[in-house]
Amino acid sequence: MVDTAADEAEIMAVRDAELASINSGSADLSYMTADTIPMPPNEPAVGGTAALTA
Repeated sequence: MVDTAADEAEIMAVRDAELASINSGSADLSYMTADTIPMPPNEPAVGGTAALTA
C-alpha cells in the first residue's frame, strides 16, 4: 500500500488557501503558479494568473 496522507494534506492546504482567497474577496492568487490553467465549472479554461486578474 502507498501512504498518500502527506499528498492529501498538501492538496487540502492549497484548496484551503484558494477558498480563503475567494471568500475574502482579495483575489490573492499567490497559491497558484503563473502557468496554472483553472477550469471553472461550466466555463472555458482560463490560461494563467494574468488572465484571471484581467
